[in-house]
Amino acid sequence: MFTSRAEHRLLLRVDNADLRLTPIGRAAGLISEARWERFEARHRRYQSNLGALQRAQLRGPTGDRVSAAQLLKQPSVRLDQLIADGQVVLAIDEASRALDIASVETTVKYDGYLKQEQRARNGRGATSGGGFRATSRSPGCRACRGRSCIACRRCVLKRSARRRGYQA
Repeated sequence: MFTSRAEHRLLLRVDNADLRLTPIGRAAGLISEARWERFEARHRRYQSNLGALQRAQLRGPTGDRVSAAQLLKQPSVRLDQLIADGQVVLAIDEASRALDIASVETTVKYDGYLKQEQRARNGRGATSGGGFRATSRSPGCRACRGRSCIACRRCVLKRSARRRGYQA
């Protein structure tokens, strides 16, 4: 059982920080062309690997065939073991092997919790017993107390990202 904020922590993991923040940095003009190309390559690998796990059919513990993604949701099954056994073939960059595997494995294992948090972030969260809608919106910085201000760097980056269509 997760605590009330565990799903939020799943979204803000270190292994997916570049996938979440590089587009925002690019919109703010902080990302070089070389770094952007590395990001796009990693993002393509990540999406490709998620798709490969959905398509790959493996034998489950009961003997029936299930997708590798479904099998990976079991606590005893690890992605690095499936790769080592040759049951799953993924596009992995050797320089960032651990990061690639961790990102895909965590996304697949906690898919339900991640979707639940995304619904909450989009304003469609479940209501608590008191009738208030649970969301994960932050109150903003102390300087602007949640209002968009001109001086606060955080607010400037969020505003810039929103204009370019990225969700901050």
